[in-house]
Amino acid sequence: MDLNSLDVVKRAEDGEWMDLLDPVTGQALIDEETKETVSIQLAGADSKRFRRAQHETAQRRKNRRGEVSPEEADATVVDWLLSVTLSWRHIVVGESLPFSEQNARTLYTRFPWIREQVSTFIQDRKNYLGN
Repeated sequence: MDLNSLDVVKRAEDGEWMDLLDPVTGQALIDEETKETVSIQLAGADSKRFRRAQHETAQRRKNRRGEVSPEEADATVVDWLLSVTLSWRHIVVGESLPFSEQNARTLYTRFPWIREQVSTFIQDRKNYLGN
């Protein structure tokens, strides 16, 4: 068995596309205009960018030595997800929403079900070792 075929760090760095699922039906969301899936390109939790974001959070907390509020915990999760969000396709919130860090922050803050799907996807190594 050649372990190169299981190099999850490299694949996690490159990123994979996650189709957004309807939070009620579990069906992939489809862009009405293009008939393509609504999707987000994500680096994985094994990526350097994600680990760096976690280390930065740990260092800030260590330096502060204080309690973490629920709001701060939520903001931290959003920051971690921003660190792995590489791009997206067909995100519409009233109108087409171009990919940017600020728009991603807004999306993850406003729609906790998207935040949950992204968090679950990046933690699952199968998503980065498939094919």
